[in-house]
Amino acid sequence: MADTKTKFDYEIEEFTKNFHSKRDKKIALYGTGRMTATLLERLQGYHIVGLLDRDPAMIGKEFYGVKVLSRKEVEEQVDLIIINTSESYWNTIYQRISDWNIPVYYRNGKKAFLFEASEQEEPYWSKSYRQLREKVQAYDVVSFDIFNTLLMRRLYLPMDVFLIVESKLQRIYGKKVTFVEWRKRASAVLDNPSIDEIYTKLMELTGWDEELTEKAKAFELETELYFISPRHDMVKLYQEIYQKKEVYLISDMYYPKEILGELLRQKGIQVDSSHLIISCDTRKSKESGELWKYCSQSIMKDRKAIHIGDEEDADGNQPQKYGIESWLIWSPAVLLQHSSLKMIVPQIQSLCASIVIGFIEYKLFNSPFSLNETKGKVVFKNEKDAGYCLLGNLLCELFQWLHRQAKSDHVNQLAFFAREGYLLTGLFDEYCCLTDEADAPESVYMEISRRAVMAASIRSEQDARELLQFPYRGTAAAFLNDRFGLNITDKELCETQWSVFSESDSMKDELLECYFNPILVEAEQERKNYIKYLSELGLRTDFAIVDSLLYGTTQYYLGKILDRRIIGYYFCACLEETNRFLEANIMKGCFQTGDVKNSNIYKYAPFIEAFFTAPNGMFEYMDEYGNKRYAKKMRNQENFDIRYEMVEGIREFMKDMIHVQQEQIGENRMNDTAFADLLFGVFMNNGFKASERMKESFWYDNRLAGNGEVPIWE
Repeated sequence: MADTKTKFDYEIEEFTKNFHSKRDKKIALYGTGRMTATLLERLQGYHIVGLLDRDPAMIGKEFYGVKVLSRKEVEEQVDLIIINTSESYWNTIYQRISDWNIPVYYRNGKKAFLFEASEQEEPYWSKSYRQLREKVQAYDVVSFDIFNTLLMRRLYLPMDVFLIVESKLQRIYGKKVTFVEWRKRASAVLDNPSIDEIYTKLMELTGWDEELTEKAKAFELETELYFISPRHDMVKLYQEIYQKKEVYLISDMYYPKEILGELLRQKGIQVDSSHLIISCDTRKSKESGELWKYCSQSIMKDRKAIHIGDEEDADGNQPQKYGIESWLIWSPAVLLQHSSLKMIVPQIQSLCASIVIGFIEYKLFNSPFSLNETKGKVVFKNEKDAGYCLLGNLLCELFQWLHRQAKSDHVNQLAFFAREGYLLTGLFDEYCCLTDEADAPESVYMEISRRAVMAASIRSEQDARELLQFPYRGTAAAFLNDRFGLNITDKELCETQWSVFSESDSMKDELLECYFNPILVEAEQERKNYIKYLSELGLRTDFAIVDSLLYGTTQYYLGKILDRRIIGYYFCACLEETNRFLEANIMKGCFQTGDVKNSNIYKYAPFIEAFFTAPNGMFEYMDEYGNKRYAKKMRNQENFDIRYEMVEGIREFMKDMIHVQQEQIGENRMNDTAFADLLFGVFMNNGFKASERMKESFWYDNRLAGNGEVPIWE
C-alpha cells in the first residue's frame, strides 16, 4: 500500500504528525506556493485562518480561499505561524518575521530559530572547479541536474515567472486574471505532471476557454526562456565531458524532454534527447528517490557513476542510496545566502527586487565557485561589474522617481547641479531615451557650488554675516578667500586659524567691518557674471534642480540670487523643521521614508559624493569674460577613468532593467525604491571587498569647509 502513496500523501502525513497537538489553534501558513496549495486541498480538521507572503502587495488577496494577512492581523487573530515552504527558505523567512509577537514553527514541527553559521568555516569553500573536473574523469557515467546547475534563472524566485505571466494576461485581456493561484493549485493536485497536464487541470479548475489557457502556457514558456541563462563554468564542464563520456541530464521538471531539449539547445548546450531523464516523462522524481532507483537499474547498471546537482537531498543524498556518487554545487540563491550580501535576502519581497537580485546573481554568482577563494566575500571581477551591481539599480530608481516627480509638479526641465550632475545628466538622458518617454523633462548641467552662490547672493551686511557662521577648518585668510573670493595678504590673518574668529562674535564683527566693502564689490561682480551664465544656460521658468543631498544650502542661495522659490529633487533630503532652508525651498527626497537618517544614502553619503563628481575642481565663480573658474583638482579627481568604467556598468544595468520592463512587464513600470536603498546599504556595509583601484580613486572632501580629503575605503 505504501508504494501507491504520492509525495503529497507523505506531506500531509508529516504535517499531521508534526502539528497534531495544535489542531485547535488558529494557524497562519507562511507561503502561497505549491506546498500550501497541496496542504489546503487535502488537510482536514485544522484551523488555517490566514496566509503570509513576502510581497506586501499580496495582503488582502485570497489564495485557495484563504486571505493573505498583514502583520497586525496575524498578531491580533492568529495563535501561531507555520513556515510551509522548502527548507532552503526557512532561515530567510524567519529573519523577516522573527520580531513578530507570535510563535513561529517550521513545517517539520520545530520552533523556528535563527541559524548563523560562521561562513569562514563553511566546508563548501574548499571545493573548486579544478577538483570537480578531475573527479569526474574516474567515472563511466556522469549526470547533471539542469536548473541551478547548468542553467539559472535571472530571477531570485522561480515562482516569480508566474507573477509576470499573470501581468501579461491582465494586460492583454483587460481584466483581473487570477493566474498565480490557479497555476500553483493545478500543480499541487498532480503527481509528476507535464506542462500540458498542468494546463489541462488549470482549464478544468478555472473554466477558462482553450484560447486563454493556451495563451497562458505560451507566456509561461516565453517568460522562462527569457530569464534562463547558462551557468558558464558548468556548461563548459558538461560540453567537455559530453565529448568523452556517457552523460545524462536528470531533472525533476514539468517540461518534457522535447521542450527541455529545445530550451537547452537555444542556450547553446548540446544534448541528446535520449539522455534527458525527466520526472514528468518517467512519472518518477529525484526527490522521492524513485527516479534514482530507475537510473541505477536501467542506465548506470553497476557502472561507476556520479551526479552533479544543487539540491542537497534530491541531488546529493538520494542518488547515493542507489550507488550513485554525488557532488553538490551551490545555486546562485544559496551562494547569495552564504555571501557577504546575505543580509539582503529577507528584504527580497517584491517582483522588482527579485529581478534586480536575479541580475546581480548572474553577474556575481554565475559560477558555483565564485566565492570559494574569498570564503563568501563578494569581489567584483572589474569596475564595470562594480557599477552594475552597486549603482545600477539605485540610478534606475532615481531616474524613474525624477520623471514621476517632474510630471506631478509640472516641471519640464531639470537642472543637475555640479559636480554630482556631471555623470548624472548624461545617464538621465540615456535612461529617458531607453524608456522612450515622450513627456520626459529636458536636462541641463548647471555649474554651481555652495561657494559660488553664497558669495554671489550677498547684497547686505546681514547676508555676509550669515556666511560667517558656517564652520571652516583653515586660516582666516583662507576662509575669506574660499568664502568670499578675497585675496588676503595680511600676515596675521594668514597665520591665525579661523576657529579663533568663529568663537568670538566681536572678532567676526571687526573682520566684517574691515572687509565688507570689498566683499560686497566682489559679490556684485560675481552675481552679475553668474546671472549672465544662467541666462545663457537656457533655464525655463518651470525648472527644478537635482542635487545629491541633504539640506538644500546651494538651492537656497540660488533661489536668493534668482529671487524665487525653487523645487529641489534629491537622493535624500532633510525635511525636518530643524532644516532652516526648508522655509525658502521646496525639497523632495527619493531614497527615504520618515527620518532621513534611516536612509542608507545618508549613511554612505561620502561615497555618493565621491563618485558623482566632475574631472575638474570645485566651480568657484564666472569671471567677467564668461570663463569658468575652478579650484584646483584634488585626489578625488585623479584616476577619474574608473568612473567611466563603472558608468558603463550602470548603463548595462539600465538597459537590462528597461528591456525587462518593456518586454516582460509592459507599460507598468516596476519600482521598489526602499529595496534599492537597502541593497546599496548592504553592499556598502562591508558587503564587498573594494579593489585597490577603488581605494585609490574615491575620496571625500569638503572644500568649502576647508576639510582635507579622506579615503572612502581604508
